[in-house]
Amino acid sequence: MKKYNILLVNFPKKLNEKFNNFLGNDYYFRTPDNWQPEIKIHLVLIYWNSNQLCDDIIAYQQKFSQKIPIILFTPFNETLLLQCFQNGIDDFIDENWSKQLIKYKISAFFSCRKKFKKDTGKKIRIGNLVINPKKRKVTRKGKELPLTKIEYDILTLLAKDTEKIFSREEIYEHIWGNQVIVGERTLDVHMNNLRKKIGKSKILTKKGVGFGINPDI
Repeated sequence: MKKYNILLVNFPKKLNEKFNNFLGNDYYFRTPDNWQPEIKIHLVLIYWNSNQLCDDIIAYQQKFSQKIPIILFTPFNETLLLQCFQNGIDDFIDENWSKQLIKYKISAFFSCRKKFKKDTGKKIRIGNLVINPKKRKVTRKGKELPLTKIEYDILTLLAKDTEKIFSREEIYEHIWGNQVIVGERTLDVHMNNLRKKIGKSKILTKKGVGFGINPDI
């Protein structure tokens, strides 16, 4: 297995050591203090840190140009999580989950990412949108859109078949893995954020079924 570099932000020392103890064989864990720009970071994990959290999310989006997925590590708090999703996190891990579930969640996140990395073909044009799989960039009327990793993956999935309505279950499986815990509101927040960036009428919603994309706008 390839070893990925995970940047731990705001993690208490004991929690940092805990991660290294039960996940250290599969991943390299870095902190802002021992990370150098020449070390490629594959995932950012941010631990909840009071009111500074949203600033941290925005700072690391800018540092990595929003190309690196950002996951929040925190005890479950729906209000906090919704706020953080609106500020650009891709997913979350509940601090109270078992070691096995935390390990699977991280592993599944990288597995899903590999699926999309293999799709490095020609540019996809949908109305005024252009998806560039090789560079993982999306432009609208020539202007690059600041999509998060999850938003990009959802859009790419919907764009694969513009005549299809993808069920929530299909989206969960392709983006997060079918055994990973994802709340329904999590997907809704990502879809709402995606609508704001690419155009509200671009995403089709069929109540009780799922989501699709409008190829004509």
